[in-house]
Amino acid sequence: EHMGDSVSYCKGTWDYIEERLIMNNLAVAQPTMMETVETRKMTTLEDTVRGEVNRYLENLEGNAPPVNLYNIVIDAVEEPLLRAVMRYTNNNQVRAAKLLGIARGTLRARLKKFGLID
Repeated sequence: EHMGDSVSYCKGTWDYIEERLIMNNLAVAQPTMMETVETRKMTTLEDTVRGEVNRYLENLEGNAPPVNLYNIVIDAVEEPLLRAVMRYTNNNQVRAAKLLGIARGTLRARLKKFGLID
């Protein structure tokens, strides 16, 4: 008898999963430290982006797609990425820049673009 794949997640991973589920309007109940989350396959970031872009294009319903889709997608991903990294690093710009692999000045410019710093 196959009982399904059981995978234990650390708190940080569960926070990410929970955030994605909430964004998709799905109810979640966070497991305790000793509980496991049953899953068949963990969705990758690439799978999530691909799915969201496909959903966006399908929802155009015959309307002409925007000519700047690349910028729309990059802006849609960049702001939440910056917010998450800044939260993860407790707003430490040096650590955040290192984690992102960009110069601190570039990070500051991107944070300003999205109104995340003055």
